Amino acid sequence: MKLFTGKKVFYILPLILLGLGELFVFFPHFFFIVLTVGSLLIILTTKNLAAKNKKIAWPLFFYFPLIFFLASSLYETLIPNFYIVQLLIFINAYFVFIYFKNLYYFFRYGAPDRIDRLDTFLMAGSVLSVFFLASSIYGLPVFLGWSFWPLLALFSLAVFPLFFQPFILGNLNLKKNYLIFIVALLAFTQLTGVTYLLPFSFNILGLFSTIYFYLLFLIVRLFIRERLSWQLLKFPLFSSLAMIIILLLTARWF
Repeated sequence: MKLFTGKKVFYILPLILLGLGELFVFFPHFFFIVLTVGSLLIILTTKNLAAKNKKIAWPLFFYFPLIFFLASSLYETLIPNFYIVQLLIFINAYFVFIYFKNLYYFFRYGAPDRIDRLDTFLMAGSVLSVFFLASSIYGLPVFLGWSFWPLLALFSLAVFPLFFQPFILGNLNLKKNYLIFIVALLAFTQLTGVTYLLPFSFNILGLFSTIYFYLLFLIVRLFIRERLSWQLLKFPLFSSLAMIIILLLTARWF
């Protein structure tokens, strides 16, 4: 489809997702249809943009926008405030616009500056995706009475690719580095599970998990790039600990 191969795609797709988001707001029973159509469009767009560059393994590039779209949409179902939901729908569309705009120039022209932008963007978007997902799995047991532990297993599987998603722009040897990703995932899953026992709202618990992910992701990133040192790690480590302490002292307890 030419509509999803040209330069206009990174304008058209966000507008479609914006429309789908509004459809869900006013007609909640269309929720699963919205998720299905939005997901298919994201996958189709990624595939078509990469069609002219046979050297690119396009399936590596659709996971981030897909999980961001699904996670933010799921999180919207837990938010009762109409205006916050509208803000989330806009953020979703904006992130998709930025991602596919940079992806278009990367696929078509191999622009090196787009690699740097995508690298930073993928890291920021991955952190935000984890917040949406984590808050959702903490909130679903409260709102729907679901068991948390099966959700935790699904959550871990969904988050795992986000640990190495930004590295798809480089020459990452997964066979050489898979152990560090597994260790990071196990640590993250255990921390997320323990956090569930704290008596806070699902949003606060989601923030805790987001901090864990950010810190573990940063360690993995520095390790793979052979730059892991106390000098580079001490500021994010102390700032993360400070945020956790502030949340523990100021957040409202049930």
